[in-house]
Amino acid sequence: MALVISRMASNGQNAYAKAATIVEQTIGSIRTVASFTGEKQAVVNYNKSLLDAYKSGIQEGLATGLGFGSVMFITFGTYALAVWFGGKMIVDKGYSGGSVINVIISVLVGSM
Repeated sequence: MALVISRMASNGQNAYAKAATIVEQTIGSIRTVASFTGEKQAVVNYNKSLLDAYKSGIQEGLATGLGFGSVMFITFGTYALAVWFGGKMIVDKGYSGGSVINVIISVLVGSM
C-alpha cells in the first residue's frame, strides 16, 4: 500500500512541477507570449497539467481508502473471530468470560 501511495504521490508532484514550469516560462517570457497571443494556449496547457495532478490525487485517495479499508476489515474481522470463538469456548468448554478476555488481550498485546 505504501509503495502504491508513494508512486501516486510522485506522479502528482511531477504534474504540479510541470504546471509550475508552464507558469514560470509563460511569466518569464510574457512579452513574447502576449505578442503572439499565446495566453489562451498557456492557460490550456496549465489547466491540462492541473487536471493530470487532480487525476493523480483521485487515484492516490482511492488507493489510500482501499488500503486502509482492507487493513481495518482484517483487524475488525480478527476481533470478531476472537470474540466468536471465545463465546464458543465459554458455551462448549466451560471457560470463564475473564479467561477468554485475558487470552484476547494477551494475543493483541503480543502481536503489537
